[in-house]
Amino acid sequence: MNTKQPLFKLNALCFALMTVMPVLAIAAPNADNTQTGATDTKTTDKQSKKLPKSKQTNLPTVQLEALKLTQTQELTRTSKDVTGLGKIVKNAETLSKEQVLNIRDLTRYDPGIAVVEQGQGASSGYSIRGMDKNRVAVLVDGLAQAQSYHIQRPVAGGNYANGGAINEIEYENVKAIEISKGANSAEYGSGALSGSVAFVSKNADDLIKDGKDWGVQTKTAYASKNNAWVNSVAAAGKAGGFETAIIYTDRRGTEYKAHDDAYKTTQQITRANAIVDESKRKEWFKIEGEDKPKLQSYITDITETVSAKDYTGKDRLLPNPLKYSSKSLFIRPGYRINNEHYIGAVYEKTKQMFDMQDMTTPKYFTKDDITGKSANNADGGVISRGIYRGDNLGETWHKGRGQNTAQQFTGYGINFARGEFHDEHHTKNRLGLEYVYQNDGNNKWLDKARLSYDKQDIHLDSHRLSTHCSTYPNVDRNCQPDKPFTARESDKHRYNEQRNLFKISLDKQLEIANTTHNVNVQAGYERFNSDLKHDLLHQYGKQEYAAVETRKIPDELKPILIGNSDQAICLANVPFGSQGCNSSNPNWNKYQEFVKNNGGGQVGEKKYKELYDKFYQFNINNKKPDGRTPQTAKTYKPTNFSVQTENLCQSKTNGYADCDGRYIKGQNYHLVLRDNMALGKYVDLGLGLRYDNTKHQSNVAHVDKVVAKNLSYQAGIVVKPTEWLDIAYRYSQGFRMPSFSEMYGWRNGAQKGLDCDGNVLPGGSGWYIGQKTIHCSNLKPEKSINQEIGATFKHNSGRLEVSYFKNRYNNLISHTSGEIKNYKGQKPYTVLSGYYNAQNAELSGVNVLGKLDLNAVNSRLPEGLHSTLAYNHVKVKSKSINPNLVATDIFFDSIQPSRYVLGLGYDHPSQQWGVNAMFTHSAAKNNDELLANEHKIDGTTKEKSTTKARTEPWQTLDLSAYVTLKDNFTLRAGVNNVFNKYYQTWEAVRQTAENNALAPNGTNALHKTSGSYSRYAAPGRNYALALEMKF
Repeated sequence: MNTKQPLFKLNALCFALMTVMPVLAIAAPNADNTQTGATDTKTTDKQSKKLPKSKQTNLPTVQLEALKLTQTQELTRTSKDVTGLGKIVKNAETLSKEQVLNIRDLTRYDPGIAVVEQGQGASSGYSIRGMDKNRVAVLVDGLAQAQSYHIQRPVAGGNYANGGAINEIEYENVKAIEISKGANSAEYGSGALSGSVAFVSKNADDLIKDGKDWGVQTKTAYASKNNAWVNSVAAAGKAGGFETAIIYTDRRGTEYKAHDDAYKTTQQITRANAIVDESKRKEWFKIEGEDKPKLQSYITDITETVSAKDYTGKDRLLPNPLKYSSKSLFIRPGYRINNEHYIGAVYEKTKQMFDMQDMTTPKYFTKDDITGKSANNADGGVISRGIYRGDNLGETWHKGRGQNTAQQFTGYGINFARGEFHDEHHTKNRLGLEYVYQNDGNNKWLDKARLSYDKQDIHLDSHRLSTHCSTYPNVDRNCQPDKPFTARESDKHRYNEQRNLFKISLDKQLEIANTTHNVNVQAGYERFNSDLKHDLLHQYGKQEYAAVETRKIPDELKPILIGNSDQAICLANVPFGSQGCNSSNPNWNKYQEFVKNNGGGQVGEKKYKELYDKFYQFNINNKKPDGRTPQTAKTYKPTNFSVQTENLCQSKTNGYADCDGRYIKGQNYHLVLRDNMALGKYVDLGLGLRYDNTKHQSNVAHVDKVVAKNLSYQAGIVVKPTEWLDIAYRYSQGFRMPSFSEMYGWRNGAQKGLDCDGNVLPGGSGWYIGQKTIHCSNLKPEKSINQEIGATFKHNSGRLEVSYFKNRYNNLISHTSGEIKNYKGQKPYTVLSGYYNAQNAELSGVNVLGKLDLNAVNSRLPEGLHSTLAYNHVKVKSKSINPNLVATDIFFDSIQPSRYVLGLGYDHPSQQWGVNAMFTHSAAKNNDELLANEHKIDGTTKEKSTTKARTEPWQTLDLSAYVTLKDNFTLRAGVNNVFNKYYQTWEAVRQTAENNALAPNGTNALHKTSGSYSRYAAPGRNYALALEMKF
């Protein structure tokens, strides 16, 4: 074995440790690094005896027995794949140096991987190599996290509680992260179609310094870009065979700030207002006890100038206000029975809240909201219909549900502000048990075994709240519909996902001839289920009124009136029609009764006509000032006020308002076999195989019951012809089972026809309901193939890795597809819309990673000065759709624009202080990636664009520094966007795309009407500060 020279000059202690690490890296079994335990691969110098003699002779000899050091196996880029191509590994120290305080900080210096914005403050996972969300696996200790569950929007559109978020990970609980770019289902199973992000949790050893049996760590950090505070405390201890680790973290923050210039601007709004115009026609009514009559109101425009912060509407320049909080408790106890056997447990509870106000929804009404005869008279006056409308003039216009009669009124008052709120509340509960066996070198059959059970419950609540109950301009999310003309609507989806995973992992290192094999065998059984519940409620204030008679009608005339009203039984001077005194009048029986009681026949009829003529003259003598007839010139008194609650759910209608539970359960068996081999000193070979057997079932009608068997391969080879060059090739496969929302299917609220099983559909009505029949898709797993070839150039001054990759995706599931039925060139034919395995695509690209020790290049430069390089570029090679489908080619808005990141840093040899500069350049978003062909039934195509938004090239510079005091205190500080550049990242602007995280079947209402993209601008110059204490 050739002794590799280190990349940096090291002091004596570091050199001693680094001398041992190659032994550990080769000798340690290739364990499943997504699983951790307090015993995670404790290794001593005894294991060096397992190496082939050819490799032992070249190893430096270091006496360590006196120190009694133990080393925890570190996760590396080659832990599971010998090539390391497409891999990025970060440990807790890296996260601290890069000042990672949230999910968006994690990958900001890693080109080719980006965070998917959910659109309501949360996130929907990651995007890698053209795929995103559920096509990039996210795991913690080998346990898959929640799926992104998209809710199909209402047929009529508008804001709705869509969800689509994925629970985020608490980074203070994490000791290592492995990011894999390229298909790798042989490692992680379903979901790793284009890559994966795997987190490894901390244990007691990660919190306790060498030579101690206890440790305490605290961290307080602040970031000005979103007013974020992080407070974390961790403690660990060992006593006898017992050990435990406890971590509690509290996070709070707001929305990301826009660039400073946006806050200095003002904007104009034009809103509708209700006024009284004395010069116009004066319709009026009175309320009992008030002397002054209520005049009819008219709608007029008011133009106001407001600050950018207070502006509401589609042209908003600033991000929507957001309040974020997260609380996490992590406990990991264990007991070491002896040197070989360990049992442990893990408990985690994390609760995250993203509460956002949608200020792209105007909090006022405009004239465009008040149109048609239902709102205004011909002369512009608001129809009052003779009933009392409330305390202020603005309450004379209404819009909303409810009855509009002379007895009651419901609706939205024009002077009450509109509020739109979206809340994402996520809760994760995890309980795990583990048993770990690690031999002391005497077992010839097994080096390590781990048996584990994990139960995970994740609850994702998405809530839309619309309020109309606080007086303009104040918007109050806590207001209630406790007055006339006020309303409140709640739309809430509660998505629960539960997983129970049993897993065993076995590791053994073998020597066969002159080769070394690190063999890993895994078997697992998982039960899982998903459950979606929906609540849809509307509340409004309902005021009832009673007419108060203010004129003194002579007693003589009352016998011909209906009850206590001032309306005659019939019109004696009208011989025909429903109001005349004939049998077509609904009061005909009352008229006959009067005639009978007053002499009968012509005598009674004459008596009625005499009284009616007097009543008619009485009305003429008592007309209102505007000439209206007395029947509408009344005084009213409010009688009963109540808050009405309407349940808008419509069971079994298969539309958005169908609130019946959506329950799907399933199970998975999997078997993994992996062998990473060292075939002498010139060749490393890695082979991996994973078999998955997955079944789904549901008691919900029309759910696609997917059953699939998937076999995933992975192979890698590294050839080392010289000391300065490694040539590597990687082949891997990926697959993704249909998500729970895709299995539930596309349901537009069928009103007629048959479902896919031949059953008659119940149908429904209302604005939430569509008209199409249900389509039950027979979905297959999505498949992918990743091929990558790379060359690594090595020198004592550093290394440079350049790779070229090609990714092919087949049978991608599309929600904008339809199957053609009975098409013979003309009508009639049918297109059944739904989810189909419709799309195929092929991508290629280049990835570059480099690190250079500048002191090794030139000794006159300071020891510890180094530079880094990262670059990624992805290109679309081809797109197509499967036969007999009408569909749109896949949009590649998920591809991150080409980006390179240059770093220049200095770490003092004492490791007590250091500084770092990171320069990022991003290319513009490629317009071709936002275009796709819509394939029509007649064979023609039409080009579509997923969004009108584009981003320009941008550059930014970040600076950071750290200093350690007395080995216990570390102060970190950073300045981001040093030159206060104005720019927009594609990840933020992408929220306007049709295929974004919040729009699985249409553009998200929060972002589709963007009149200005300024609210997606990145923060200007901002700062970060952190204080860490370790004892």
